[in-house]
Amino acid sequence: MLWATLAMLGLWLGGASALGLLAEGWESWPAGAMVGFGLAGALGLAGLWSAGRALKAGSQAFLVLVVGGMLVRLVVAGVAVALVAGLTRLDAVGFVGGLMVGVVLFQMIEVGGLASSRRATRGV
Repeated sequence: MLWATLAMLGLWLGGASALGLLAEGWESWPAGAMVGFGLAGALGLAGLWSAGRALKAGSQAFLVLVVGGMLVRLVVAGVAVALVAGLTRLDAVGFVGGLMVGVVLFQMIEVGGLASSRRATRGV
């Protein structure tokens, strides 16, 4: 699972930084995409961390950690989207696009990291 964490951190920092370099101002789409991608990276790292803990816990705690983690991430994402849409001048299309691309990308890394971690613990 270490490789998944490092991959997420690298993509998170590299992708957000690259988009930030493209930005000509906070109203441009690259700045919005940078913030959306950054939010997706933070949510992906939180999901990887909570799912990693859930795999080490028992079956009852696994269900609580996975479902509770998803609920917390959905609430955080919803609040963040509402704050960005209501309080900032970021480009909304860029923000949502960066968020969507980031969520899909980080979800793939999270699932791959958890699958390899599960195989390693089972000896398969």
